[in-house]
Amino acid sequence: MTLSRESLRGYLLEEALAYLIRRSGYRLLVDEGQDPESLRNRGNGLVVLGRGSEHQADVLGELVWFPAFTYPLRLFVEAKFQKEPVGISNVRNAVGIIQDLNQNLKPMRQTRILLQRYTYNYVIFSASGFSRSAVNMALAHGVSLVDLQDSGFDHLLTAVDQAALSLLQDFGRLEEGSPTSFGSRTINPLRRRLRQELGTWPEDVRRQVPTALPSLDHLGEILAQFVNRVKEIDEVFLGVVTGPFVLILKADDPRAFLQYARSNPSHRVSIHWRAGSETSLHCWVEPIAPDPHPYRLYFSLPRVLTEWILEVKGTERHLRAFDVKTQYLSDITVYYRDRKDELFRLQYDPHVWSVR
Repeated sequence: MTLSRESLRGYLLEEALAYLIRRSGYRLLVDEGQDPESLRNRGNGLVVLGRGSEHQADVLGELVWFPAFTYPLRLFVEAKFQKEPVGISNVRNAVGIIQDLNQNLKPMRQTRILLQRYTYNYVIFSASGFSRSAVNMALAHGVSLVDLQDSGFDHLLTAVDQAALSLLQDFGRLEEGSPTSFGSRTINPLRRRLRQELGTWPEDVRRQVPTALPSLDHLGEILAQFVNRVKEIDEVFLGVVTGPFVLILKADDPRAFLQYARSNPSHRVSIHWRAGSETSLHCWVEPIAPDPHPYRLYFSLPRVLTEWILEVKGTERHLRAFDVKTQYLSDITVYYRDRKDELFRLQYDPHVWSVR
């Protein structure tokens, strides 16, 4: 099987995102030994056993703490880096996977009672947005969509694109979109190497030496450059909101945010948006504090909400923006794990609001 540039960009983007959200409470599942009942190692990588089928798990995270009144959480991460917006077929596939897995009940030991062991969720990142039908289906079925177009991730996307191009050129790529001898059998060792270099490989799983990579020395130089560029971005934060999506929060100064949040684990914030064009909003959160802007967290909304706000003007636009804030963004919870577990609560103050 050969690999296209779009596919390789998606794989690299997935590994970069796994690094950037590494302290958001999820550990990677990479080997069947981490859960012999649910996971299997196959020739094409890790799979999860569902009720009716096995499901490929290229990037699968498990929340290291257990929320009350629910099962332990696992998260599929998929990234698309293509020209066209992600369509409904990708969301339909995600819905089918999580439904099959969440219906796969297991018997309790020494009893006949069938119980669900985990709750599986799914998030799709896209460098080119999502179609309206994809957004509507995702909202209806609880699949999280993250649009990277308007989130300040230009440097990340450029690094991914250049690394993919360099790798494909090394294997004799001829032109944009054409297949190459850089095949799928190379992807698993490539992922392992990236995870070890980025530090996302789980500590409790034996490190494997990716011996299947051809032209290893030259690839190592390309991958080292890519790893360094990803690490320069530092990290982003996951914001859990009261809507069926998550926010990728990019701080202007991550250390300033952590310093303020640790001193004020629960604090009031204002939410500000500026229209970038007829179809985009530049959004950010900042605390309501006497000091001028201790931090800013930038994010983007699902495109369907952005378009709904921007299709009107004047007072009606302000009212729609206010409605989105109060309905979906009234509480933003950020979980952070670095040696110890920390939980920050950002509470929207409706008395401070702005759309420009």
